[in-house]
Amino acid sequence: MTALLAGWAASALPTQRDESLLGYDFRQERLAPGNDGEHDPLSARALALRDGATAALLVSLDHCVVSVELARRLRAVAAQAAGMQPGEVIVACTHTHSAPLAHDPALGSGLATALPHVSTDGGTPEQRVTARLLAATADAAARAAGLRVPVEAASACAPCGLAYSRRVADGQGVRLCWNPEEQADLHPGPAEDPALAVLHLRRATGRSALLFSLGAHPVCLGKISRVVSADWPGAARNAIERHLPGCFAVFGLGACGDTHPWIATQDDPAALVPLGEAAGGLAAALAYAARPGDGLRCAQRTLHLGGGELDLAAWAVGGAIVLAAPVELFQSLSAELRRQIDRPVVLLSNANGWTGYWPAQADFAAGGYEVDAATAAGRRPGDGEALVAILVELAREVAAAA
Repeated sequence: MTALLAGWAASALPTQRDESLLGYDFRQERLAPGNDGEHDPLSARALALRDGATAALLVSLDHCVVSVELARRLRAVAAQAAGMQPGEVIVACTHTHSAPLAHDPALGSGLATALPHVSTDGGTPEQRVTARLLAATADAAARAAGLRVPVEAASACAPCGLAYSRRVADGQGVRLCWNPEEQADLHPGPAEDPALAVLHLRRATGRSALLFSLGAHPVCLGKISRVVSADWPGAARNAIERHLPGCFAVFGLGACGDTHPWIATQDDPAALVPLGEAAGGLAAALAYAARPGDGLRCAQRTLHLGGGELDLAAWAVGGAIVLAAPVELFQSLSAELRRQIDRPVVLLSNANGWTGYWPAQADFAAGGYEVDAATAAGRRPGDGEALVAILVELAREVAAAA
């Protein structure tokens, strides 16, 4: 029996003041170009796994979104750097709305509905950002692969009430609650899928890596904020690494298409701390409680669905199922996904690219901002459920092989 090997490493994503931030159309429409400097640093964080002939690599970027086309370039450079195949690589974005805009022309049509004042064709600052993403991805991947040593893999999952459902029915349809403090007339309820899942990779020396996933838009900082930040996922990583000395934390975004954190779209960076402590504290606790599981099995599939091409991936490792898809999934769909899989599910949405919102069938009838964007992208009622069915198939495939 072969041993599971794992290595991890980070590469910095330093920013410059002339790089405008992506995430809110208000910035491009109303504010001056550029940013006001780094509140907290951005990075590319890589996890490299191997079990015999089976290899897998995840690179998590502190970035908002990349197209499927740019994701494939990033996966290719990561694979080359790590001595792997592109199909063995997942590149995911944390989806922070406080990171610089990249040169990514293939995003243009997808962003047009939500961010009409944003151009992804880009000048020198945007091209610099893309080059930096490619270089940091390759560097983190190479170093993580070069550091692989035997580990024990364990997983756990528990509810974390960090997020609320931003779609509020008011009797005349759906209104979007961007910020509960500003929109006091709306009363959003808890998110439908509060699951926080962790995969803990432990070395004999006591050092470890913790991959954690939770669904809540990284939008603690809002449209008038001009500081660079990894938003609440970065604060959660900091909390994990403080609570677990010697731990390397990596974030994967769960289903976030219809959720916000309870402190949302405001301009005080101090608000990142309680959100980071809430998510990071529970993730650290689950790292202690995680139960060891099996080695590594992987599967990939590319399909045409919902008006685009999707590169999907599934890993079975440490008793968990890691699932990656280039979507902003609604939480009723991710909750259904978990109901059909009898293991902790570490969901990586916004992974291997971005294709926009994926609402559940019932949400299409209610309408609203996300549904309009999904419809414009070519999505139809039932596409989200079809995607869930395929992800469940992939999960069962790798679970059966483990």
